[in-house]
Amino acid sequence: MTSSKLISYTTREFLTENELELYVKMQDEIYTPAVIDEFIKSGLLRRALTKVWNEKSASKVAIIFEYKDDQSFVACQRLLEKYHHPKVKNFANKVVGTREIVLHEFTADEFS
Repeated sequence: MTSSKLISYTTREFLTENELELYVKMQDEIYTPAVIDEFIKSGLLRRALTKVWNEKSASKVAIIFEYKDDQSFVACQRLLEKYHHPKVKNFANKVVGTREIVLHEFTADEFS
């Protein structure tokens, strides 16, 4: 089983729920099968876009990227600058990102 060595966790808080919904709809436009293949070849193991549901007034998503190693992180940052950033630069949103190193992990057998 391959496990992530580095994780990037970013939140995007939008001014309105409509802006958030537009951002979510854009994901398939940004992450085409060919683009996804580039990310995977660069060492991305997993990406998940989630909606934050435990903050009542927030229109917020969280994005999780799991990378094979530090070289994968750098390579994928270039791909984000090429494919993602140009498409979302006009959104008015607060972006907060953290980068983590996995220290301890376990997964269920059913997780794939």
